[in-house]
Amino acid sequence: MEDIQRIDAVDQRCLQRIFSIHWDDFVTNADNRRITNQPPLSSIIKSRRLTFFGHLARMDENADACQAIFEPPTRELEVTTGAATHNLDKEHS
Repeated sequence: MEDIQRIDAVDQRCLQRIFSIHWDDFVTNADNRRITNQPPLSSIIKSRRLTFFGHLARMDENADACQAIFEPPTRELEVTTGAATHNLDKEHS
């Protein structure tokens, strides 16, 4: 829930910047949406996520995309952050 609010807040700020709406113009978020005729970004993400999973549900279970999403990795994963390399399988076992 908190992530959705943050995504929509960033989306709102981007719309305000694109359309040169300043904070002291006192334009409400609802008015901003009405003026721009743009749905909240969270609803766009939700719609596209449902579309994506609809594709996966209809896809053959042996397809590479399904295997990449639903099957666990068969080899050890390494994550490099900065100067250190961490082996995820060994640290969380």
